[in-house]
Amino acid sequence: MTKYDQLFVTHCLASDSVLGEAGYSIRATSLKSDDPLLSLAMNLTPFELPIMAYDGARPYPWEAPIRLAAIPLKETGLVAIMHSVYRETDTRGRPNSYFTHVIFVPKEEFSWRTTLKTWGAIQWEMPDVSEDSHEVFNPPRWITQ
Repeated sequence: MTKYDQLFVTHCLASDSVLGEAGYSIRATSLKSDDPLLSLAMNLTPFELPIMAYDGARPYPWEAPIRLAAIPLKETGLVAIMHSVYRETDTRGRPNSYFTHVIFVPKEEFSWRTTLKTWGAIQWEMPDVSEDSHEVFNPPRWITQ
């Protein structure tokens, strides 16, 4: 079975962040701490709700849009597949946060059709990891089948 590196980006306390940074950071990853993909992932666009969509009200997570994006990382030969969901609060209780799961798939294995089929799939609903930020995830077989 092929192993795909993955990571979670969400709001972190410094003690919860793989990078030791408070704020939006990498909460967990299968990558080594010096892997250049970590800095690439931190430069991916954050998830924000449309400003006018809720007229100042905070939606419930199941009402908010889900982002599914695929970004070719030309310098690596990989495609970053990102699935982002809205969270009502961050780790400090402030409103309007997000949780993004990123999977790095080799370009030659990437399929738009398969990726689009995964939009909103239960496999993306992974727990928020806080105790072991260096957990290695099982490869998501459904992403390339």
